[in-house]
Amino acid sequence: MRLSDEQVAAIKAQMDIEALEESNPSMEMLRKQFGDHTFYVGPDGLFMFEALEAPSHPGQPAHMVQVGEWTDENRNAMKPIKHAVTDILVDLAG
Repeated sequence: MRLSDEQVAAIKAQMDIEALEESNPSMEMLRKQFGDHTFYVGPDGLFMFEALEAPSHPGQPAHMVQVGEWTDENRNAMKPIKHAVTDILVDLAG
């Protein structure tokens, strides 16, 4: 899912991570591969967030999904992986 500026700010406040800039040269290739999402790069690879339909969670819950992993310890290249839902939940409403 593509996140609004407010949702990106809510994630940053909860996790202290930065979304890839729209001007990043990789964005076109990432969108072709994974669809129109807001992407995050972390120590373990490439991530995006997907809304979670869960009445038991307040706000606008979303889980973090890993879609790519680094190919080496230097983090110079990444390969796509099967979507892996993580245990990380955020509230997109802040």
